[in-house]
Order: sequence, then C-alpha cells, then structure tokens
Amino acid sequence: MFWYAITHKHLFVVQEIVANKSLQLCGIVGIYPANSMGDDIQVFAPEEDETRMGAPIATFHGLRQQAEKDTNDPFMCISDFIAPKETGLRDYLGMFANAAFGAETLVARYKEAGDDYNHIMVEALADRLAEVCWLWGANTRLK
Repeated sequence: MFWYAITHKHLFVVQEIVANKSLQLCGIVGIYPANSMGDDIQVFAPEEDETRMGAPIATFHGLRQQAEKDTNDPFMCISDFIAPKETGLRDYLGMFANAAFGAETLVARYKEAGDDYNHIMVEALADRLAEVCWLWGANTRLK
C-alpha cells in the first residue's frame, strides 16, 4: 500500500536509503494492566514482573473535554474507557513508540549540499517508514 504511492522522484531517495542502510526502523509495544481513578489512569507492573507484580508504576493524568456543548452529552475523558479501580476488574492500556534512526544524519547531508527537496523528502519518508514499521509489526506480531 505505501510503496504504490511513491513517485519516481521519491524512488531515488528510497533507493539510496535502502542501498546505504541509512535508516534503522525500531519500535516497541507494551500492554500493561491499568485501572482508572477518576480522570486518571493508573498503570501497574506487568504480571511477569515478580518483584513489582501489581504495584503502580505510572499515572497518566486525563483531562475532560473542555468545549461548551449545547446538549447534555457527557464531557468525556480517556479514563472513561478504562475499567474503574473500584470495580475490581483489571483492564489494560496499550502503548507503542517507533522511530527511524539515522534520519537526522541524512537530512543534515542534504541540507549541507543545499538540496532542500531531498532533505524535506527524507524527513517525510522517515516519518512514513516509521509508521509503516508499526503497522507491519501490528499486523504480523499481534494477530
């Protein structure tokens, strides 16, 4: 899907990235036990972590919608989608991060050469390739 959208102008940059192994795509996924407490989400150590099993390791502070509404619809918060702690139910929060390492070096090289088009192209491609890395990982490893 991604590769079909690349034009011949972009292909040169992609070929250079592949040939020189200029980018390293990395990603990580975590799924942690969590419960909501009001507008906050409390995250707990995974069950596999025997030294901290069930201990709180982080709290994400939520913020309810602030826009004025003409209806009586509730003001939602991300914590509304996680089981409240007082229910005794264990829920989970998933997180991911991905990156394309090496983009800064390649961008700097193009900037030094005064090649604005390719430095912007590398920034855009690195972003898209990191996203594709995540999508590929999600589709192949999490099924």
